Amino acid sequence: MCDWYTRKEYPGDKFTLERSADGRDFAAIALVSAKGQAATYTYFDEQPVDGINYYRVKLTGASGRANYTKVVSATVSGGGFSLAAYPNPASDEVKIQVNGTPGGDAYVTLADMTGKTIYRVKVLYNEVRIDIRSLAAGVYMLRYKDNAHTQTIRVNKY
Repeated sequence: MCDWYTRKEYPGDKFTLERSADGRDFAAIALVSAKGQAATYTYFDEQPVDGINYYRVKLTGASGRANYTKVVSATVSGGGFSLAAYPNPASDEVKIQVNGTPGGDAYVTLADMTGKTIYRVKVLYNEVRIDIRSLAAGVYMLRYKDNAHTQTIRVNKY
């Protein structure tokens, strides 16, 4: 999950989230229109590369001039670890199955597509159940994070 915030925005501003596997060659993975006021933004990278991912945000003003944030990194490790959510789509409950050995300080977070956290729970076992009956139909992002793994999957509520 990539988060950034602004203190001030101008009409016509837009943000491009960029990712790189080597820290030098960046490619756009998301284009986000500015809200026109101080704001916080969140984007879920659904297809990070295995290993180190480098991210930066490019701000392009109405004039076309671009500025970049500093580069930050996140490590994604496959290593036999996987996460599954089922049933998907679901209407009342989603079960999250952690396959492999969870690292310490593990949490599952469910967020809407704006990045707002709806549910967060500490993972104590290899299965977590989330009651989604009260949620509106739509797409949600389920993120597992511990000190060794990070994985995000899309969950559909009908």
